[in-house]
Amino acid sequence: MSHRLVRFLVVLLVVCPGGLSSFIEAQTNPPASITLRLEGVSLHEALQQMGRQSGLNLVYADDLVNGVTVSADLEAAGVDQVLRHLLRGSNLSYRRITTDHVVIIRRTQTSIVEGTITDSETGAPIEGVSVFLAHTTVGGQTDQVGRYHIDNVPPGAYELVVRHIGYELIKAPFQIITPGTFQYDRRLTRRILTLSATDVVGTTGEEAIRPGSKKWKGSLERFKAV
Repeated sequence: MSHRLVRFLVVLLVVCPGGLSSFIEAQTNPPASITLRLEGVSLHEALQQMGRQSGLNLVYADDLVNGVTVSADLEAAGVDQVLRHLLRGSNLSYRRITTDHVVIIRRTQTSIVEGTITDSETGAPIEGVSVFLAHTTVGGQTDQVGRYHIDNVPPGAYELVVRHIGYELIKAPFQIITPGTFQYDRRLTRRILTLSATDVVGTTGEEAIRPGSKKWKGSLERFKAV
């Protein structure tokens, strides 16, 4: 275990009143997908199964997960998708400390903005769409099923910006008065590019090389001078 991680865990013990409950450590890199078939199991057990499959190092405190039960029917799901599903409806959130270290934390009095981005013509989910709140540093990208998730959004007026290459830009104003989870699905319309006509003026190849023409004589003189 690295010295940096040790220092982080010491800080975690201070800020988490329930103390350190679990540190599920794995030595492998997280895979691309996770499959969970769970029915009414404890959140602790669900996180353990996720940790074993994903290779993630999951850190959380006793008082955060005690008494929380979850169900899941997920196949080939991404890490963020699984975590959002397991923590949905609770007062918990998560933070990535490194690419393979995640800490489960208590959610503050803020909101979650999430949704699905699809193609307006086909209805298919779009991966890699940039979704963010204008004039802030809060946002992210959609996953392989077109889902995005923005948490820790305080009350206020915002503008949701949805941007992807080849599609029309979307700007949707909204307001959060009381904390909660807000669903904003959007359908992107493909951008149609029209090109204006362009006139091309020039000389043909025959005119340029016709013996006896001025251009031909000029080319001949330059050739002789070489």
